[in-house]
Amino acid sequence: MDKISLRQKCLKKRAGVAQKEKKSISICKEILSLDAYKNNHIIAAYWAKEDEVDLSLLIKTAIKDRKLLLLPKIVGQKIKFFIYRFGDTLIESSFHIMEPVGEDQYYINNKDIELFIVPGLAFDKDGNRLGYGKGYYDKILKISKGYTIGVAFKEMIFDNITHDENDVPVDLIISK
Repeated sequence: MDKISLRQKCLKKRAGVAQKEKKSISICKEILSLDAYKNNHIIAAYWAKEDEVDLSLLIKTAIKDRKLLLLPKIVGQKIKFFIYRFGDTLIESSFHIMEPVGEDQYYINNKDIELFIVPGLAFDKDGNRLGYGKGYYDKILKISKGYTIGVAFKEMIFDNITHDENDVPVDLIISK
């Protein structure tokens, strides 16, 4: 199945996932228990849209734990990560994601990020990720040395996802 058809199928499937809030909390708790979280200070996450895994527990805890918590913002044809402090203003972008309003003084070089919590529409058991089709995360993950954790509901984990040389697999998948 080609990626466009698979994306459409996955969007419908994810919309029907039951107990998203409970599963999201469980995923966040598992991340918070990992050495990858405990031993790293600069963490990139995302603000969930639509039916994605909700990372609000992770975001609040990371800020409370005095981690440098970053959220993505699309700038031109690139994704950049900006410092987020609880209560900072977020605005909806043309991509329908909530982005920081931050200026460049709040921007962190992508190469300095130690831990990425990566969204995805679906993943396979080898860490391959089906994103939304723009390749923003793949471009970042190719140059980053940070540890990558893909998060998804267990219904969105497949045996195999079509991928090519531009796709960058994640180091670990957490799904509930």
